[in-house]
Amino acid sequence: MFAFKKPSKTDYAQLLKNMYHSKINKQLTHWNDSMCNSQKTEKNLILLIFCLIISLLFAVGDLTLIGSRNYTSR
Repeated sequence: MFAFKKPSKTDYAQLLKNMYHSKINKQLTHWNDSMCNSQKTEKNLILLIFCLIISLLFAVGDLTLIGSRNYTSR
């Protein structure tokens, strides 16, 4: 009825090679995605810290200006 061809050793080797490469590609894709996400998070964190430092500098500058006006007005 049905004639099945017995797989040869090269067929098994090719199958194992394909499975191995697909597993490596999946792992590399996963690592690449996680690296991109962590780099985005790191950039956002750096930007947030930079903005906080700038706003603190402006706040300190405003306080010193207010203090100097009060001091000179006396």
